[in-house]
Amino acid sequence: GLRRNISMHLAVVLTLFVSLTLVGMGVLLNQQAAKAAEHWGSELQITVWLCKDRDQNAACVGEVTDAQKQAIAKVVEENPEVAAYHFETKEEAFEKLKDTYAPGKFDGPNSVITAEDMPESLWIELKDPEQFEGITSAVVGLDGVSGIRDARDTLKPIYGTIDALKWGALATALFLVVAALLLVANTIR
Repeated sequence: GLRRNISMHLAVVLTLFVSLTLVGMGVLLNQQAAKAAEHWGSELQITVWLCKDRDQNAACVGEVTDAQKQAIAKVVEENPEVAAYHFETKEEAFEKLKDTYAPGKFDGPNSVITAEDMPESLWIELKDPEQFEGITSAVVGLDGVSGIRDARDTLKPIYGTIDALKWGALATALFLVVAALLLVANTIR
C-alpha cells in the first residue's frame, strides 16, 4: 500500500530531505570554518602599540625613544616565532585611519584627530599562527610598549559563531536522520 500510507511516505521523504539538507549545511559550514581558519590564520598579526605623548598607559612616561625602538626590534628579531616585522609611523597610521573612515572627515584645520595623535606601532608576522605566546610575553613589559593587540582576540567571536552553527546543523541533521530511519522502520513493519 503506497496509496494507503501516502501521508506516511510523504512524511518520510520530507524528513529525509530536510535532514540531508541539514547534513549538507553542516558539511559546508565545516569546510567554510576550515577555510576561514586557514585564511585568517595565515594573516594573523600581532600589533605592538608604542608609547606616545599623553598616552593612557601609566607605564608610558612620554614618546617612545629611538633607543627603546631599537631594543624592541632586537627582542623581536631574536624571537624564533617571528617571520617578519615592520614599523608603522604616525603618518602611515593616520593614512590607514583616513582610508578606513571617511577620507574627508580628517582633513582641514578643525580635524579632531591628526597624525600626531596616532601611536607608532610594530606589526609582527608569525611563522606559525598557533605559536604566539613567546613573542607576546617577550614584548609586553618592554619600555616604550603601550599595548599589544592580537588579531585572534578580534576573530574569536567569529570562529565561535561558525563552530556553533556547524555543530548545531550537524546535531539537528543527525536527529532528523534518526527520526527518518525510525519512520522508515515503522512503515516497513
